[in-house]
Amino acid sequence: MFLTAVGEEAGLPLKNQIRLVKELGWRHLEVRDVQVDGFAADNLHDLPDAAFDEFQRQVEQAGVQVVCFGSRIANWAKRIDEPPDSSYAEARRCIPRMKRLGTPMVRVMSFQGKEGELAPRDETLKRLQVLTDLFAEHDLQVVLENCSGYGGSGWKFLLDTLQSVKGLKLLFDMANPIHTDDFTRPAPRLKQDPWEIYRQVRPYIAHVHVKDERWDHALNKTHHLFPGEGTARVEDFLTDLLATGYDQGFSIEPHMPPPPLLPGETKDDGLFRQCLEFGQRTNVIVERIRKRLAATVAP
Repeated sequence: MFLTAVGEEAGLPLKNQIRLVKELGWRHLEVRDVQVDGFAADNLHDLPDAAFDEFQRQVEQAGVQVVCFGSRIANWAKRIDEPPDSSYAEARRCIPRMKRLGTPMVRVMSFQGKEGELAPRDETLKRLQVLTDLFAEHDLQVVLENCSGYGGSGWKFLLDTLQSVKGLKLLFDMANPIHTDDFTRPAPRLKQDPWEIYRQVRPYIAHVHVKDERWDHALNKTHHLFPGEGTARVEDFLTDLLATGYDQGFSIEPHMPPPPLLPGETKDDGLFRQCLEFGQRTNVIVERIRKRLAATVAP
């Protein structure tokens, strides 16, 4: 296994994203939005060609491998009752860039349904199959994040999606269920249980987001926290995955609000400092788990 980060969480500038993984002792990066000097920030699949060329030059010079494209394909801004053309176009822009970087996987979601309603199954699965096939033609893996849309509405719908769309794998976000309505239960709906989902979909997991949060019932909102401070059972998930042979990436995604700034800091400085601490805490947790697991198999 390896540790990586959603680089944008440390600030949009590419230099921040590269510096983060280097300071944490990691060699991989998951890229969503990024800002290359001289160009506006954008998602990796939408950067101008010249900006992408410079992005590639810098990550290769730093010895950093881009392991996943955090694309906008089928995300929460793409409605299921609208044509899927923009997502298909983004997929076609991703493919040559992923091939250039040697990036094996792309994160997608499952389109957005109407507020308070379960998104239509058949249309969702049809679109996801088209997307999965587009990437599979180039030996690239689509990973569906359990966030938004039909596939993010509860374990039965997520499992149905993974079983029905040939070639699709899962990007398991351990905290997303905490703030997401559970459509497997009648209204008024409770939030989802991350561990319940995990038990059902473990065989499909190809990438993991490390995130922690706690749902605030009084305020009807979630609070994103450092790993181990919320109710996402971060250490339990990491322990079970490592104990059962998981050998892919754990990608930190703090998703925390910008911290109060220290004197002389910019917003990006604060985000970098916060994300670095999140990564350091994750390193400590993983090392503790490794030692514990090693002790259980020692003669």
